[in-house]
Amino acid sequence: MGIAPSTARTHVQRVLMKLGVGSRLEAAALAARTGLLDRAGPVRGTAPSEE
Repeated sequence: MGIAPSTARTHVQRVLMKLGVGSRLEAAALAARTGLLDRAGPVRGTAPSEE
């Protein structure tokens, strides 16, 4: 079971509108700037960073 590409595109566009940004890149920059990425945790399938 999946969703149509047009459905995914619509969802992405609505999220971008709610964030007040014009692209996925701007959304990623906003997430980084506001600390959202720090709270999100690691992405599945990636190795933990060595700090």
